[in-house]
Amino acid sequence: MEWDECLKGDVASATKNTETAKALLKLCDARLEVAKGIDIEKYPALLAEAYYEVIKELITALLAAHGFKSYSHLCLIAFVKEYYASEFPAHDLELMDKLRKIRNDVGYRGIFTGWDFLGRNEKRILSVISRLRKLVEKKIGEG
Repeated sequence: MEWDECLKGDVASATKNTETAKALLKLCDARLEVAKGIDIEKYPALLAEAYYEVIKELITALLAAHGFKSYSHLCLIAFVKEYYASEFPAHDLELMDKLRKIRNDVGYRGIFTGWDFLGRNEKRILSVISRLRKLVEKKIGEG
C-alpha cells in the first residue's frame, strides 16, 4: 500500500503527541525484555510476533510524533517507506511486512513459522528495531 492511499482513509491527522511516543517507547522496552525470555527454537513464531509488535509500536510512536494516527498495519509500513526510505531500504520494508504476515498467521490462523526464519533474520530485525527506536528518540528530542 502507498502512503497516498493511506491518507484517503486509513490514516488520520492528529495533534503531534510526544507523550504517546514516549509511552510507546517504554512499552517497547517491556516487550523486548519479555522477548528475551522466549526460546527461539521452541517458540519461534511467538518471538517473531513479539518483534513485530515492537516494530508496530515504534512506527506508531513515529506517527504520533509526526501528527498522524493509523488504522492499518499496511499504512505503518507505507509511512516508513514515505518518510524514512533513506534509513530503511526495500529489503527492510519487506522484512517488516513479512513479520506482519507472520503475526497475522499466528494471531488469526494459528499457523506457526519455523525457527529458520528467525535464525536467518533476527540480527536484521534487531537492527530495524534499533534504527526505529533512534528515530523516535530523535523525533521526540531524547536522542
